[in-house]
Amino acid sequence: MQKKIALLVVTVFLLVLTACNKDDASKDNQGSVNDGESSNGYGSIDHGVDEGKIGFFMQNGAVEEVANVPSKEKEELLNIFTLYMDSFNNKDIETFIGTLSDQTKSSNKAANRLELEKNFKLYDVKRAATDIVIASYSADQAQVYSTMDTTVMELGSGEVLEESRGKQVTVFVKVDEEWKVNSIHFVPNEK
Repeated sequence: MQKKIALLVVTVFLLVLTACNKDDASKDNQGSVNDGESSNGYGSIDHGVDEGKIGFFMQNGAVEEVANVPSKEKEELLNIFTLYMDSFNNKDIETFIGTLSDQTKSSNKAANRLELEKNFKLYDVKRAATDIVIASYSADQAQVYSTMDTTVMELGSGEVLEESRGKQVTVFVKVDEEWKVNSIHFVPNEK
């Protein structure tokens, strides 16, 4: 029972930090019983990343990196992604909050800070990203794909409460010439 409660707390904690996008996908009627398309967000013909949508292309089991990313922008995106990950893993709340965008409606940095402080006292949460590629790019938005491994350990007991792996797309926006995390979209692997 304690594991389930802790897992629920950590899941809510991670969702608070994601600054999830509030797009209403239900308006386009894709994925309904009547349109003949699957509900994965793409039609039966267009299986790729469309403007304004989250996604990635796969070829031979690997996520394809887009070719149009200028080398300077690629370096900046990968650096801020690394800072975002490292500051979270190191419990550096100020730096972590500094990587987040103010542009998303669901992001509240004050609430995120309080939630981080509370949960970092109870849990050690480590995230490790592999297979990192820039899956979508424009001058003002980029999507970084990664395979994400997360381990949650209760500080009091040292017990590992959760280990998970999944696919994550971290959406960055350009704010005053700097890349900031605007939202993340995480899909856990099936167990």
